[in-house]
Amino acid sequence: MEKSGRNDLSIQCRQLWETVFGDSEEFVDLYFNRRFTPENTICVFEGGRVASAMQSLQYDMTFCQAAIRVGYVSGLATLPGFRNRGLAAKVLRESHRRLYDRGALLSLLIPAENSLFDYYRRMNYAVCSYFSEEQVMCSGHLNADKSKTYMPAPCLTQNLIEFVQRQMQKRPCCIQHAKNDIEDIFRVMELGHGGFPLILDKDGIVAVAVTELVDGVLRVNDILGIEKYRNCLLNHIAMAEKTTAMLVRDYEKQSKPYGMARIINAKKIIEMIAKANPDMDFTLSVVDDEIVENNGTYSIKNGFCQHAALNTAYCQALSISELTEKLLSRFNPVMSLMLD
Repeated sequence: MEKSGRNDLSIQCRQLWETVFGDSEEFVDLYFNRRFTPENTICVFEGGRVASAMQSLQYDMTFCQAAIRVGYVSGLATLPGFRNRGLAAKVLRESHRRLYDRGALLSLLIPAENSLFDYYRRMNYAVCSYFSEEQVMCSGHLNADKSKTYMPAPCLTQNLIEFVQRQMQKRPCCIQHAKNDIEDIFRVMELGHGGFPLILDKDGIVAVAVTELVDGVLRVNDILGIEKYRNCLLNHIAMAEKTTAMLVRDYEKQSKPYGMARIINAKKIIEMIAKANPDMDFTLSVVDDEIVENNGTYSIKNGFCQHAALNTAYCQALSISELTEKLLSRFNPVMSLMLD
């Protein structure tokens, strides 16, 4: 993978993005001004130009009562004239190696369309995240609770940012967002005629939703805060938007697959799961054709994990995608407020 000047790399990656994706100029401006960095860029050059590239965005994620570092696959794309040559696979493999060397434990992604689930399975990713998305009919009537105040389009204050962060941290397996992440998502929601409508009481914010208008349909992509205010907030949103129906996403109900993962550091992930579940007692073997450090046999007992050379005498070896599905699907990692 050749090197390129900082500005030239940004220009070429932007041109690739604009060729492949149908995003607005405002969104592309925001992404390349706020998110793009050469340090997180993995690309393949052909004839001196970027032919395939992605950003490996870095996040913290709650996991087993701790915080771990993860990578998120963003904007993986290949120019039309260079497809079917394995360039995107080469980019992904390089991102996995970099993540391991940087101390990340997982690589996560959300396929942009259903057809890509099979592609990422071939790249050793496994489905691990699910949500439900249901049409909710709102009454349009509100209880006369004058102790609560509804704000349909609040400014993004420090209090709102901290509220969102606190609620995200309460989720046991969830990507965490820094202040600049939330600021960027707020801008994106505004571009999509959405926002962060909220309810306050005398002590401050009690519930907030993340909304956007997509093809004329009002979507509520997340609701954070006290559960008992959920219906009240949805009714307020319906009245403000002059509608009675909306699509509401729920990360607690697991019916629709949306997110995938690949374990980057098997030993550390297994150690964390073993420590958090001292009653676990099992042995498994793993084969990873990319990150050879993951290969071996792992024995879990009394909260500890022992890693030894690969031994398939007692158990059949799992591929890294099989291991990912076996270990992570029970956690249902939440990937909310992602900027793709």
